[in-house]
Amino acid sequence: MTAITCPNCGEPAPAGAKWCEACGADLDLTPAVACVDCGALDISADGYCMACGRKQPNERDHVEVQSVGPVSEKQPAGVAAAVTDRGVRHHENEDAVAVAGLSNGSAVLVVCDGVSSTPGSAEASSRAAEAACELLVDRCSELSGGEASARTVGLETVAGWLTEAAAVAQAEAAAAPEVKATRPNAQGGPPSSTFVAALGLASGLSDGASGSGAPAEGEMAIVAAWLGDSRAYWLPAAGPGQAELLTVDHEIGGSLSRWLGADAPTGPVDVVSKSVTGPGWLLVCSDGLWRYANSPTEMWQLVERVDSSHLAGEWPDQLAARSARALHLAKGLVAHAVEAGGHDNISAALWPAISTTAAGNQRGESDDSITEQSTQTQPTQAQPTQAQSGGT
Repeated sequence: MTAITCPNCGEPAPAGAKWCEACGADLDLTPAVACVDCGALDISADGYCMACGRKQPNERDHVEVQSVGPVSEKQPAGVAAAVTDRGVRHHENEDAVAVAGLSNGSAVLVVCDGVSSTPGSAEASSRAAEAACELLVDRCSELSGGEASARTVGLETVAGWLTEAAAVAQAEAAAAPEVKATRPNAQGGPPSSTFVAALGLASGLSDGASGSGAPAEGEMAIVAAWLGDSRAYWLPAAGPGQAELLTVDHEIGGSLSRWLGADAPTGPVDVVSKSVTGPGWLLVCSDGLWRYANSPTEMWQLVERVDSSHLAGEWPDQLAARSARALHLAKGLVAHAVEAGGHDNISAALWPAISTTAAGNQRGESDDSITEQSTQTQPTQAQPTQAQSGGT
């Protein structure tokens, strides 16, 4: 084995040595990472170059996710995509997204927005989003073909799944370790996060999304649960007049009244359901996006500007193309918020809603590269300034 050289004193040491026998220096160190700006090797624990002050890129600064469910001959695959970005003003991205396309044309969308004023919220949001998505995917396995489909499962059952997902998310967020406040304006306290999870069901519910009556042909259903000010929108191709904000912000006087975390208020999670006919978009997002397009009409118009082809009724037949279009739209929505100022972290998760009836001829082979959830990261180009306090 090749000998190594001590970086401290320059003396040789045997390969695999943990300590330098000459000066006692630790030889089992991770190689230093150079600053992306000036090349200095002195990077602080919180990611700043001690030479030039540049915040170093983090893998969570910009994340893109695509998911296409397994393809079967009986049912079309569901598609989902999401993008989250640090934005301009915040030091780190404390938002988290998790999505999953299902094998029956449906999808799971989850967005959690870590509260910036409580350190450690990035971990809380990440743990919560992943746990909630995993649970919902498991519960939705009942919908994957044969006699088991959304048409044989009622609203009460699906609402129970969302309630269970919120409980799992709460447990994970509450378990996130508390971190000492080091940033300016950080208030301290337990890590916390908002929460919104939505199921887009391509074949409706056995008792309709209102809880009574079987679904009509081509009818789909949306069921969502939330805590805080992260939102779910229905944006149909039929026009902005039918766009709808499905959730109601949990805020009092500009402050959150519901959230996830060890100090979260107790009480049942809010659940909403809606029967829809497509095509259209189910959008789940953090306030870093919707504060630049608040009303359902404004959000519909923003989607139209980013990608008018879907709202004009042009929906790709191939799964890979539909997935790419969903990711394109998510990226465009996030880019709009960044360009508008990026005052907060920004997240957008999307399900292109096409009923199982309408998608009956779209069961062709999917692109193997996106049948499983995948993530790619790119450092955001915007330079951070001082983090805002009190926001999510």
